[in-house]
Amino acid sequence: MPLAQHRYNTGQGLVEYALIVLFISLAAVTALTALGVTLDSFYSRVVPALSP
Repeated sequence: MPLAQHRYNTGQGLVEYALIVLFISLAAVTALTALGVTLDSFYSRVVPALSP
């Protein structure tokens, strides 16, 4: 395999991994945002019930 082709393949792999990391990060942010709203609602109901 010529050196130029090898460098292209290496760069292509790097871009693919970067895209995977990007999509996983976006999914994590979306999930944590939704979970945060749910937990806020949960704590808003629980805290008054625990107050003396």
